[in-house]
Amino acid sequence: MAQDMEKPLNQYAAFILNEARALVNDAITFHRGVEDGHPTEQRRKSLEAIQNRMAEIERSVNFARIILEGKEPGPKAIEQDTLHEKGTGFSDFLSKIGESVVQSQKKLDQKSIEYLSSIKDRPYLPPTLFRIPKIEAELKVALEEKDQTGLNVILFSRQSEMSQLNQQSLKLEIAAVPPSPDLLKGLEDHAPRVDFLFDHLERKEVFDLLKQLGAAMEKLPLARQVERMHSEESQEQVLIWPILARSSYLLLFAGEISDNDVGIWFLDKSKALLEPVIRIDLKGKPSENQAHFREFVFALGLAQQKLFRGAF
Repeated sequence: MAQDMEKPLNQYAAFILNEARALVNDAITFHRGVEDGHPTEQRRKSLEAIQNRMAEIERSVNFARIILEGKEPGPKAIEQDTLHEKGTGFSDFLSKIGESVVQSQKKLDQKSIEYLSSIKDRPYLPPTLFRIPKIEAELKVALEEKDQTGLNVILFSRQSEMSQLNQQSLKLEIAAVPPSPDLLKGLEDHAPRVDFLFDHLERKEVFDLLKQLGAAMEKLPLARQVERMHSEESQEQVLIWPILARSSYLLLFAGEISDNDVGIWFLDKSKALLEPVIRIDLKGKPSENQAHFREFVFALGLAQQKLFRGAF
C-alpha cells in the first residue's frame, strides 16, 4: 500500500475505535434508561445518540474500505470528509455548548456552597445561589453557489465558472429552565422514601387485625399497649408503614407520658402475626436516649391526624 495511504487509514482506524467505545457507553445509558423506566423523551434522545454514532462509524468504515482496496475516494467524497474533519457538525456544536454549560454550572454550584458557608455567621447578608441564566452562541456557516456554462465541440471545450461564497451567522440562546415534571417524577420514583398508609379501608383492616391479635396476647402489658394503639383516640396518630409488598406493616406510635412513650410493632397480615420491635414502655439503657425519637414520631402522628381531619 502506498505510504501516503497509511496515515489516513490510521486516522480512520483510531476514529472507529474511539467511536465504538463511545457507542458502548451510549448503549449502556439507553439500556439503563429502559430498565429504570426513564421518561420517553430521555430514552428517545439516548437512542438518537446511538444512531448518530453508528452513522459516523459506518461513514469511516466506508472510507477505510476504499483505502484498503487501493482506491482513492472520489472528489466529492474527499470534499465531504474534509469538511467533516475541519468543520463542526451542528449536533456536535450544540453538544459541546451543553457540556460546557454543565461543567461551568458545577463549578458555580461549588462556589455557591463556599459562599453560603462563609456568610453563615453574618445574617445581614442574604443567601445567594449563583446560576447561569442564559448562554448566547453564534455559529458561522458558508454557502457556496456555482454557476457553470460551457460549450463542448468534439475535442475542444470552452467553459466558464462563477463561484460566490455567502457567509451567514446563526445565533442561539440556551436558557436554564427547571426540569420537566416527567424527569422529577422519575427521580422521585427512584429516591429512597417512606410512604405511610392513608387508605381508610386498609387502615381499618389493620386495626381490626390489631385488635384481634392484641386480645389474644398472654402478657397483659403488651395487650394493653396494643389496646392503646387501636383505641379511637389514638388511631389517627398511629403511623402505618407498609413493607414487604404490603403484606406486612411496621406500626409507629408515640405519646406524651414519658420520654420512652414510643414504640414500633411488626404486623404480618398473611401470617396473623403481631410482635413488638420496640415496646412502648421500654426504658433505654443508661447510654441511650429515646426522647428525640419519641418527639419525632409524635410530631409525625400529629401531622397525620391533621391530615385526616383536614385541619390545616
